[in-house]
Order: sequence, then structure tokens, then C-alpha cells
Amino acid sequence: DNAKKNEKYGTNVEKVVETILKVDKTKNPKASYKVGYDSYFASFLSIMPQEVINIILKIGLKLKIK
Repeated sequence: DNAKKNEKYGTNVEKVVETILKVDKTKNPKASYKVGYDSYFASFLSIMPQEVINIILKIGLKLKIK
């Protein structure tokens, strides 16, 4: 069930493949790359204060429960 949801809402496989092929052609690749909205959101959260992250998570959980 969860796999089906991830397939529908997860990062597009073609986007991942495009990124891998692009990195493969790069002379000096970076240690990591962002692919998909969730990775950009995670990067954004990593610079936020913990209190803000807790508020965002609390709101997200309330929305998911409804």
C-alpha cells in the first residue's frame, strides 16, 4: 500500500536517471545532489530553527490525521 503511494507521489524515476547521467558526465561531481521537491524541502528545513521545524511537523501531522 505504501509503495503504491510512493510510486504516485514520490520523486519521478526519470528525473533521478537524468540527474545520474548528468553527474556521470561531470568532471568534478559534488558529493550529493538534490532530486525532487522533498529533497529541497529537507534542505530548507535543515537551516530552520528546531522550534519552527516542530511547528511545521505538528501542523503536518494534524492535517494527515484529519
